[in-house]
Amino acid sequence: MKILFVNWAPVWHGAEVGGGVNLYSQSMATALSEKGHDVYTVSSGFIYDLKRRVFVRKTKPYGGIENFEIVNSPIMAPAFFNFLYPDKETDCPPVERCFRELIADLGPDVVHFQNIEGFSAACIDIAAHCGARVFYSLHNYHLVCSQVGLLFQGKKICEDFLDGRRCLACAVPFPRDIEWRMRQAKTFLETAMPMGDRIWIRLMQMFSIVTNMARQCKSILFANAHPLQRYALKDNRCRTRDYAIRRDRMIAAINRTDGVLAVSRFVKDLFVDMGLHPDIVRVNHIGNKMADRPLPDPMVPGPARLPLKLIFLGVADDLKGLPFLLKTLCGMSAGFLGNLELHVHARGIRHGVKTNGILSEQIHILDDRLSALYISDGYRFDELPSILKGKDMGVVPPIWYDNAPQVVFEMLSLGVPVLGARIGGIPDFVRHGENGMLFEPGSVDDLSRSLKSIVADPGLIDSFKRGIKPMKTIAAHLDDLEALYGGG
Repeated sequence: MKILFVNWAPVWHGAEVGGGVNLYSQSMATALSEKGHDVYTVSSGFIYDLKRRVFVRKTKPYGGIENFEIVNSPIMAPAFFNFLYPDKETDCPPVERCFRELIADLGPDVVHFQNIEGFSAACIDIAAHCGARVFYSLHNYHLVCSQVGLLFQGKKICEDFLDGRRCLACAVPFPRDIEWRMRQAKTFLETAMPMGDRIWIRLMQMFSIVTNMARQCKSILFANAHPLQRYALKDNRCRTRDYAIRRDRMIAAINRTDGVLAVSRFVKDLFVDMGLHPDIVRVNHIGNKMADRPLPDPMVPGPARLPLKLIFLGVADDLKGLPFLLKTLCGMSAGFLGNLELHVHARGIRHGVKTNGILSEQIHILDDRLSALYISDGYRFDELPSILKGKDMGVVPPIWYDNAPQVVFEMLSLGVPVLGARIGGIPDFVRHGENGMLFEPGSVDDLSRSLKSIVADPGLIDSFKRGIKPMKTIAAHLDDLEALYGGG
């Protein structure tokens, strides 16, 4: 079969650009190619150059996959940068022209949208009209939320967007024209100069310092201003009704696909409540590479092993819950924290410590009180076995409806029980009292109680490890996809 994967992030970047969704796309596209399928990918909204026109071009191959990218897309990705332009995400003729040309040239049998950031809703119908079977995977909430996370102002679950009226007060996007120019400059430096990538990194370091100073000044001068007024945005073209239209058009387009894959039961139920036809949505848990490794033998129960080694993997942002975890730990006694060792591997934490006074203070407090604190600015996927080796429990504390966190799959695949928030897709995989524990999301008290119960009875860790069952492999998930693509 000829199979086209659609995702805003170029597939060769893996998790470094596009996070877990792009890592999944990379894994599955490679696996399909190895099975003999002709696999293609197309990205959009990521690359910008000095040309004014929007065009599609073939780019470098990866793992037997042919890759294409739409350059200078008016729909910038990730979606946060396009927040003030919801109308473009429903109809965008330049992007649709490029997508139609690519579909016509490739003639795919299957078009699988991993998300639609960087593209428009009309692209779904374009794929269908060209004769391909079209599928959509619900990896996030971009279909119904312009800032992707369904979190109002990044802090509280958005249970009602009030027909779009809540959206304009929700997020303060980085001015898109500045981001556009920055990406143009990056492309120019990387292509025109031998050491352009290193020059770009140095320029970004300097820019980060300047923007942080400006952000602090604005927070003081405009403390009481409306979120959008703080940025004095000149573009007032965005009407609240546009967000409601956007959501309706997105849902309608997805309802015209041949099938929708929900990565957890929670995700299916939520999208059905928001208008997806239940008969086209199926729950399909994704596979992960780490599941191919044999589970380590559970440790034999013995005397208490304190301090307990906890680990956090992910991104140093509010959504993934690192600030919440640190806040919870800071509220616990020094005597108790001496029973814990914390390993944090979070992308962006080095920058966060430099620019966020609260985060810096929390790290300083915990460095004094914990038995040990280890901090690393992110990690490579191939480092996971060594990073997770010897850890007692992984902490996954998101405050958003995390669809199906890859880190949960990876921790369990490598024999590490999970202490996770009872939110989103996490309960599909973490069974309370069997292979880990669940706590109420955002509840400092409940997370504290869970930690205390584990310290009081470290033998629970051994019980949890014995309760870990093999996770779904890439091969098993590949069988699911092939059956789906073939009409099964």
